[in-house]
Amino acid sequence: MLDAHTRVPVAEYDACPVTGIVHRMGERWTLLVLALLARRPYRFNELHRAIEGISQRMLTRTLRGLEGDGLVERTVFPTVPPSVEYALSAEGAGLMASLAPLTEWAVRRGGSPASM
Repeated sequence: MLDAHTRVPVAEYDACPVTGIVHRMGERWTLLVLALLARRPYRFNELHRAIEGISQRMLTRTLRGLEGDGLVERTVFPTVPPSVEYALSAEGAGLMASLAPLTEWAVRRGGSPASM
């Protein structure tokens, strides 16, 4: 347990698995993409149309990051042209289940940082 005078080394903070997931969740589009994929799998263009204001480049970047983290699975279908579908992985579904209490808490509080 940390007391009021204990300093946390930067390397320890950076190595903490909680720090990494909080940073990922804090990215602008991450939670929205995960929430949509929690409902059902989406094709890329369908997902792009579902999120107002996100560029194709940013959606691609967000999906690649989530795929790299093991939270999203990408399936390529052998069609002409090839189509791609994104879905939550088992890890992603587990994360969303873990976030449910936080979501409920935020909704009860009104979601505003001022209400915290």
